[in-house]
Amino acid sequence: MLVITLFLRYEIMKKNVNLWSLFLIFFKIGFFTFGGGYAMIPIFQREISTKRKWISPDEIIDLFTIAQSIPGAIAVNTSILIGYKLKKNIGAFVTTMGIVLPSYITITVIAYFFDSVEKNIYVQTALRGINAAVVALIVVACISAYKSGIKDKLGIILLAVSVITVKFLGLNPIYVILFGILLGVFIYFFFNSKMREKFDDKKVSDKEEHNE
Repeated sequence: MLVITLFLRYEIMKKNVNLWSLFLIFFKIGFFTFGGGYAMIPIFQREISTKRKWISPDEIIDLFTIAQSIPGAIAVNTSILIGYKLKKNIGAFVTTMGIVLPSYITITVIAYFFDSVEKNIYVQTALRGINAAVVALIVVACISAYKSGIKDKLGIILLAVSVITVKFLGLNPIYVILFGILLGVFIYFFFNSKMREKFDDKKVSDKEEHNE
Protein backbone atom coordinates (compact mmCIF):
# COMPACT_ATOMS: atom_id res chain seq x y z
CA MET A 1 0.00 0.00 0.00
CA LEU A 2 2.88 2.38 0.85
CA VAL A 3 4.54 1.66 -2.50
CA ILE A 4 1.30 2.44 -4.36
CA THR A 5 0.87 5.70 -2.42
CA LEU A 6 4.41 6.88 -3.15
CA PHE A 7 4.08 5.90 -6.80
CA LEU A 8 0.83 7.81 -7.22
CA ARG A 9 2.23 10.91 -5.53
CA TYR A 10 5.25 10.79 -7.83
CA GLU A 11 3.00 10.57 -10.89
CA ILE A 12 0.88 13.46 -9.61
CA MET A 13 3.98 15.66 -9.32
CA LYS A 14 5.39 14.54 -12.66
CA LYS A 15 2.28 14.71 -14.81
CA ASN A 16 0.19 17.18 -12.82
CA VAL A 17 -2.84 14.86 -12.76
CA ASN A 18 -4.99 14.00 -9.80
CA LEU A 19 -4.36 10.27 -9.82
CA TRP A 20 -4.66 10.00 -6.05
CA SER A 21 -8.25 11.24 -6.15
CA LEU A 22 -8.95 8.80 -8.98
CA PHE A 23 -7.58 5.96 -6.86
CA LEU A 24 -9.64 6.99 -3.81
CA ILE A 25 -12.85 7.22 -5.84
CA PHE A 26 -12.46 3.69 -7.21
CA PHE A 27 -11.32 2.41 -3.82
CA LYS A 28 -14.53 3.79 -2.31
CA ILE A 29 -16.61 2.25 -5.10
CA GLY A 30 -14.94 -1.11 -4.59
CA PHE A 31 -15.25 -0.99 -0.82
CA PHE A 32 -18.92 -0.03 -0.58
CA THR A 33 -20.33 -2.00 -3.51
CA PHE A 34 -21.79 -5.47 -3.08
CA GLY A 35 -23.14 -7.72 -5.80
CA GLY A 36 -20.50 -7.41 -8.49
CA GLY A 37 -20.27 -5.35 -11.67
CA TYR A 38 -23.98 -4.93 -12.36
CA ALA A 39 -24.60 -3.35 -8.97
CA MET A 40 -21.71 -0.93 -9.60
CA ILE A 41 -23.30 0.80 -12.61
CA PRO A 42 -25.40 3.32 -10.61
CA ILE A 43 -22.39 4.12 -8.41
CA PHE A 44 -20.09 4.57 -11.41
CA GLN A 45 -22.63 6.91 -12.96
CA ARG A 46 -23.09 8.94 -9.79
CA GLU A 47 -19.40 9.28 -8.91
CA ILE A 48 -17.94 9.69 -12.41
CA SER A 49 -20.77 11.16 -14.49
CA THR A 50 -23.07 13.07 -12.16
CA LYS A 51 -20.60 14.45 -9.62
CA ARG A 52 -17.46 14.98 -11.71
CA LYS A 53 -18.68 15.03 -15.33
CA TRP A 54 -15.66 13.02 -16.46
CA ILE A 55 -17.63 10.61 -18.64
CA SER A 56 -21.26 10.80 -19.76
CA PRO A 57 -23.79 8.24 -18.45
CA ASP A 58 -24.18 6.82 -21.96
CA GLU A 59 -20.43 6.29 -22.21
CA ILE A 60 -20.49 4.46 -18.87
CA ILE A 61 -23.06 2.05 -20.31
CA ASP A 62 -21.00 1.66 -23.52
CA LEU A 63 -17.86 0.85 -21.55
CA PHE A 64 -19.81 -1.55 -19.34
CA THR A 65 -21.15 -3.31 -22.44
CA ILE A 66 -17.61 -3.75 -23.75
CA ALA A 67 -16.44 -4.93 -20.31
CA GLN A 68 -19.02 -7.71 -20.10
CA SER A 69 -18.26 -8.82 -23.66
CA ILE A 70 -14.63 -9.69 -22.90
CA PRO A 71 -13.08 -12.21 -20.48
CA GLY A 72 -12.58 -11.17 -16.89
CA ALA A 73 -14.50 -9.64 -14.01
CA ILE A 74 -16.94 -6.98 -15.20
CA ALA A 75 -16.04 -4.51 -12.44
CA VAL A 76 -12.31 -4.81 -13.14
CA ASN A 77 -12.76 -4.59 -16.92
CA THR A 78 -14.97 -1.51 -16.57
CA SER A 79 -12.47 0.13 -14.23
CA ILE A 80 -9.63 -0.49 -16.69
CA LEU A 81 -11.62 1.00 -19.57
CA ILE A 82 -12.66 4.07 -17.57
CA GLY A 83 -9.15 4.60 -16.24
CA TYR A 84 -7.61 4.29 -19.70
CA LYS A 85 -10.12 6.71 -21.16
CA LEU A 86 -9.37 9.27 -18.47
CA LYS A 87 -5.57 8.95 -18.07
CA LYS A 88 -4.38 6.27 -20.50
CA ASN A 89 -2.15 3.47 -19.08
CA ILE A 90 -1.47 5.03 -15.70
CA GLY A 91 -5.17 5.73 -15.27
CA ALA A 92 -6.03 2.10 -16.03
CA PHE A 93 -3.47 0.95 -13.45
CA VAL A 94 -4.76 3.33 -10.77
CA THR A 95 -8.45 2.48 -11.24
CA THR A 96 -7.69 -1.25 -11.30
CA MET A 97 -5.77 -1.09 -8.04
CA GLY A 98 -8.49 1.04 -6.50
CA ILE A 99 -11.30 -1.34 -7.42
CA VAL A 100 -9.41 -4.56 -6.53
CA LEU A 101 -7.78 -3.68 -3.20
CA PRO A 102 -11.03 -3.42 -1.16
CA SER A 103 -12.13 -6.89 -2.26
CA TYR A 104 -8.69 -8.32 -1.49
CA ILE A 105 -8.64 -6.79 1.98
CA THR A 106 -12.23 -7.79 2.76
CA ILE A 107 -11.89 -11.38 1.53
CA THR A 108 -8.64 -11.81 3.46
CA VAL A 109 -10.30 -10.70 6.70
CA ILE A 110 -13.42 -12.82 6.08
CA ALA A 111 -11.34 -15.90 5.26
CA TYR A 112 -9.44 -15.50 8.54
CA PHE A 113 -12.63 -15.33 10.64
CA PHE A 114 -14.92 -17.41 8.41
CA ASP A 115 -15.24 -20.46 10.65
CA SER A 116 -16.31 -18.38 13.66
CA VAL A 117 -18.87 -16.20 11.85
CA GLU A 118 -20.26 -18.60 9.24
CA LYS A 119 -23.30 -19.56 11.33
CA ASN A 120 -23.61 -16.37 13.34
CA ILE A 121 -27.24 -15.18 13.30
CA TYR A 122 -26.24 -11.52 13.09
CA VAL A 123 -23.98 -12.16 10.10
CA GLN A 124 -26.69 -14.14 8.33
CA THR A 125 -29.23 -11.36 8.95
CA ALA A 126 -26.82 -8.75 7.64
CA LEU A 127 -26.19 -10.80 4.50
CA ARG A 128 -29.91 -11.04 3.80
CA GLY A 129 -30.17 -7.26 4.05
CA ILE A 130 -27.20 -6.84 1.72
CA ASN A 131 -28.75 -9.21 -0.81
CA ALA A 132 -31.93 -7.12 -0.90
CA ALA A 133 -29.93 -3.93 -1.42
CA VAL A 134 -27.93 -5.58 -4.22
CA VAL A 135 -31.13 -6.54 -6.04
CA ALA A 136 -32.27 -2.91 -5.84
CA LEU A 137 -28.95 -1.69 -7.29
CA ILE A 138 -29.16 -4.19 -10.14
CA VAL A 139 -32.72 -3.05 -10.94
CA VAL A 140 -31.52 0.56 -11.09
CA ALA A 141 -28.64 -0.53 -13.34
CA CYS A 142 -31.06 -2.34 -15.66
CA ILE A 143 -33.25 0.76 -15.93
CA SER A 144 -30.23 2.94 -16.75
CA ALA A 145 -28.96 0.45 -19.32
CA TYR A 146 -32.41 0.24 -20.92
CA LYS A 147 -32.70 4.03 -21.24
CA SER A 148 -29.22 4.36 -22.70
CA GLY A 149 -29.05 1.25 -24.86
CA ILE A 150 -32.56 0.76 -26.24
CA LYS A 151 -33.14 3.51 -28.79
CA ASP A 152 -35.67 2.06 -31.23
CA LYS A 153 -38.09 -0.80 -31.96
CA LEU A 154 -35.25 -3.03 -33.16
CA GLY A 155 -33.60 -2.70 -29.75
CA ILE A 156 -36.83 -3.67 -27.99
CA ILE A 157 -37.22 -6.72 -30.23
CA LEU A 158 -33.62 -7.81 -29.64
CA LEU A 159 -34.06 -7.31 -25.89
CA ALA A 160 -37.18 -9.52 -25.86
CA VAL A 161 -35.54 -12.20 -28.01
CA SER A 162 -32.43 -12.21 -25.80
CA VAL A 163 -34.46 -12.60 -22.60
CA ILE A 164 -36.52 -15.44 -24.07
CA THR A 165 -33.55 -17.35 -25.51
CA VAL A 166 -31.44 -17.07 -22.35
CA LYS A 167 -34.11 -17.41 -19.66
CA PHE A 168 -36.56 -19.86 -21.20
CA LEU A 169 -34.57 -21.69 -23.88
CA GLY A 170 -31.33 -21.97 -21.93
CA LEU A 171 -29.09 -20.48 -24.64
CA ASN A 172 -25.58 -19.59 -23.51
CA PRO A 173 -25.38 -15.78 -22.99
CA ILE A 174 -22.07 -15.74 -24.87
CA TYR A 175 -23.89 -16.59 -28.10
CA VAL A 176 -26.40 -13.79 -27.49
CA ILE A 177 -23.56 -11.29 -26.97
CA LEU A 178 -21.76 -12.47 -30.12
CA PHE A 179 -24.97 -12.26 -32.11
CA GLY A 180 -25.57 -8.72 -30.84
CA ILE A 181 -22.04 -7.69 -31.85
CA LEU A 182 -22.38 -9.13 -35.34
CA LEU A 183 -25.83 -7.64 -35.84
CA GLY A 184 -24.69 -4.22 -34.66
CA VAL A 185 -21.73 -4.24 -37.05
CA PHE A 186 -23.94 -5.44 -39.90
CA ILE A 187 -26.52 -2.69 -39.34
CA TYR A 188 -23.80 -0.05 -38.95
CA PHE A 189 -22.08 -0.83 -42.25
CA PHE A 190 -25.01 -1.77 -44.46
CA PHE A 191 -28.16 0.00 -43.29
CA ASN A 192 -27.79 2.88 -40.89
CA SER A 193 -26.05 5.85 -42.50
CA LYS A 194 -27.28 8.15 -39.70
CA MET A 195 -25.60 5.93 -37.15
CA ARG A 196 -22.31 6.22 -39.04
CA GLU A 197 -22.60 9.99 -39.25
CA LYS A 198 -23.37 10.25 -35.53
CA PHE A 199 -20.44 7.97 -34.67
CA ASP A 200 -18.05 9.90 -36.92
CA ASP A 201 -19.18 13.22 -35.43
CA LYS A 202 -18.63 11.81 -31.94
CA LYS A 203 -15.09 10.73 -32.85
CA VAL A 204 -14.28 14.21 -34.15
CA SER A 205 -15.75 15.79 -31.00
CA ASP A 206 -13.75 13.48 -28.72
CA LYS A 207 -10.57 14.21 -30.68
CA GLU A 208 -11.06 17.97 -30.42
CA GLU A 209 -11.80 17.67 -26.69
CA HIS A 210 -8.64 15.58 -26.21
CA ASN A 211 -6.51 18.12 -28.12
CA GLU A 212 -7.77 20.92 -25.92
